[in-house]
Amino acid sequence: MKTTACLAAASVLFLSEPTAGEEEGSPAIGGGPLRKTAATIGINTSGDTKAAASHAQSNGLVTLPLLPHRAVLDRRRRERRLLGYEEDAEDAAGAHYDEVPSDGYPRRRLTEPASKPGGRTEVLSMFQGFGTHYVDLWMGTPPQRQTVIVDTGSGVTAFPCSLCHDCGDKKYHTDPIFHEDQSKSFAPVTCDQCSLGPCGSLGHGGMDEVCLVTMRYEEGSTWKAFEAKDWCYPGGPHDEALAEVDGKLELTAEEAAADGADPELAETFRFPLTFGCQTMLTGLFKTQLADGIMGMENAPTALWRQMYQSGVTKRKAFSLCYRRANHAERVGTEAGALTLGGSDDRLHETPMVFAENFGVGNGWYSVHVAAVYIRGSGGLSAAIEEADDITKVDIDSDILNSGGIIVDSGTTDTYLQRGVKPAFQAAWKEATGQNLPVGGKAFHLDGGVGALENLPTFLFQLRVASHLDPELDVQTKDKALTGMAAPVDPSNPKDVLVSVPPAHYVTPVSDNGDWKLRLHFSEADGSGGVLGANVLLGHDVEIDVDNDRIGFAESNCDYDSLAGAEEEDQR
Repeated sequence: MKTTACLAAASVLFLSEPTAGEEEGSPAIGGGPLRKTAATIGINTSGDTKAAASHAQSNGLVTLPLLPHRAVLDRRRRERRLLGYEEDAEDAAGAHYDEVPSDGYPRRRLTEPASKPGGRTEVLSMFQGFGTHYVDLWMGTPPQRQTVIVDTGSGVTAFPCSLCHDCGDKKYHTDPIFHEDQSKSFAPVTCDQCSLGPCGSLGHGGMDEVCLVTMRYEEGSTWKAFEAKDWCYPGGPHDEALAEVDGKLELTAEEAAADGADPELAETFRFPLTFGCQTMLTGLFKTQLADGIMGMENAPTALWRQMYQSGVTKRKAFSLCYRRANHAERVGTEAGALTLGGSDDRLHETPMVFAENFGVGNGWYSVHVAAVYIRGSGGLSAAIEEADDITKVDIDSDILNSGGIIVDSGTTDTYLQRGVKPAFQAAWKEATGQNLPVGGKAFHLDGGVGALENLPTFLFQLRVASHLDPELDVQTKDKALTGMAAPVDPSNPKDVLVSVPPAHYVTPVSDNGDWKLRLHFSEADGSGGVLGANVLLGHDVEIDVDNDRIGFAESNCDYDSLAGAEEEDQR
């Protein structure tokens, strides 16, 4: 089964299985398809403590820790909203995960961020579960923690509530269900304001007119919910809620100027969130580590956009910085950072360079892959040395991109069309002298994790963004920097070059040197592809909606160092 996460938004998509022979006291707050194998369905969407004041006022970022989760690896790429209830699917088998090698990026003490235009931003720690990453949401008054998978292919945030029985909270999830009856600010959305589903009856006392949401997935997972609103703040201390606050906070000048990476100030980013209060779920939603899902697609219902519309953040932008940890624990394994409202330069090892977002209008974030290269000497960075042996994959970029290629944080692996496989096989053979491993089938490497140094690195060239600021963006300069394509394509020097080292495109499946390829050639020709989370690893990736572009900066994604620098300032 394909490794993917649940997604729902203004447009929704399913992937099909490969055919045989193919690869694998406060007041209440209420009152052209990418795949030809699936329908595209529209959702009704009307409707750390001492930073310089100059930085925070101009930069305004919120950064959160991310938490990954292997159980969602097998979930289908896209979810859809159904207008009626469906038969329940059987629960999936228990979740599991494989230990993975670290990404190898060095840790370093981070300096003060560079000032750039925008409003407040919040930086949150991300945590690792079993293959994807998740963050903390503190919901209600008083706050209750719910952990949610970060999913750029979904426009809906949802997690289990008190009417959800046997929903994984006791055996699998990080937290108990959300007890909405214990939040004095909770309210169902009234039928005249439905944004996620139609009006109907829940079948429980007092719930005869609510907005119903039902999601079903091709691999069998299902969840049902009703639409609700409550106060929410992302991030903050992982193990305890911050002090209860009534309504929206009015910030002091000191709070408005403080660093958004400080978890103790997370409550200053409090806003009213519309979400799905789940009443039933099956399959991988039950067995995953995180409690629910956080929609980050370009849709009115996405969490980042709700924050922006509430005035908590000032830019229509956010960034994902994924670090790959060796294990995942129920208590939370920090593995990166999520920045709401922009990006934070302190996380960057190289300058951020921007690729065009071709997904404008369909909710997805899409890129144009102009070329793919194989560097025989391996390596982590996209920096090109004179002695590097670079082999270009001989493919027509129009064929490679037919149907569109999306960047999807909720899909753990990368999927390309079947028709480009022979070109990748030939380039791999030329670069290594060996046959390209078959995706989904184990292959053996002697030497353990150290053997990965003998594998090559993939380099993806992405078409440069059409909007570049001559004052702020390094691509407007003549200088060729790490992350720019000038060394491999002098005709398109400002294109973006993204490295995918061996530890990101293979994963261990045993303790005796067996591995599997995480690059799959399983998609029907003309149906597009997915650059999954394994391409994002080791980068801070900014989704800049205002300027229709996607930024990449190499990073160790060390939220601990970011927040730790603030703690040192206070001593």
